[in-house]
Amino acid sequence: MSLAVHAVNALLLFLLFRRMTGELYPSAFVAFLFALHPLHVESVAWASERKDVLSTCFWILATWAYVRYAERPAATRYLAVVGLLALGLLSKPMLVTLPLTLFLLDVWPLGRLPIVAGRERGVGLGRLVLEKVPLLVVAAASGAVTFAVQRAAGAMAPIEGLPLAARAVNAVVSCAAYIGTALWPAGSPSSIRSTRRFRPSRSRRLSRCSSA
Repeated sequence: MSLAVHAVNALLLFLLFRRMTGELYPSAFVAFLFALHPLHVESVAWASERKDVLSTCFWILATWAYVRYAERPAATRYLAVVGLLALGLLSKPMLVTLPLTLFLLDVWPLGRLPIVAGRERGVGLGRLVLEKVPLLVVAAASGAVTFAVQRAAGAMAPIEGLPLAARAVNAVVSCAAYIGTALWPAGSPSSIRSTRRFRPSRSRRLSRCSSA
C-alpha cells in the first residue's frame, strides 16, 4: 500500500513541477530522484511510517491546489488548499511548514511578486502575506494540539533533563545530518532521527559552554 502511494506521489510531483515550471526533463529528473532516493526507504517499507507517504500526498495536492488558485484566484480554490492542508496535518503535523513553502513558491517558480513578475502581472506583498494567514492559523492550531498531546503522553523530555542549549545543538546537528544524508545517502536513515542521545552530564556541559 505504501509503495503504491509513494509511486502516486512521484507521479504527482512530476505533474506539479511540469505545471509550475513548464519544463519536462527537469521535472522528470526531480520526480525520479524523489522516487528512488534512499531516504524514503523506511517511509515506504514500514507500515508504521505510512503517515509519511500519506502526508506527502496531501502536501503535493495542497501545493497543486495553491498553484491553481494562483493561476485564477477563487474562494473555492482557496478552500481546497485549506482543506488539503488540514487533511495533511491530520496525517502528520510536519505540514505546519507548508504555508512558508507556498510563499517561497510565490517567488519562484510562480513569480507572483511584482519584483519578479513585473508590476502589471505581480501581486502585492501584503496580499501574499494575507493569503497565508488562514493557513498559518490552521498550522498553528495543529502544532498546539500536537504539543499538548505529546506533553501529556510524556513524549517530551523535561527542560531540566534536556536544557535548551542541548536541544538547540541537537536541532542544528540534525538539520546538518539530514542535508548531508540527502546529498550523500550513506548509512541508515534512522540514525539521523536522533543524531545523539544527550546524557544529563553532556547536557550540563553543553549548557555551560553556551553560557560561557
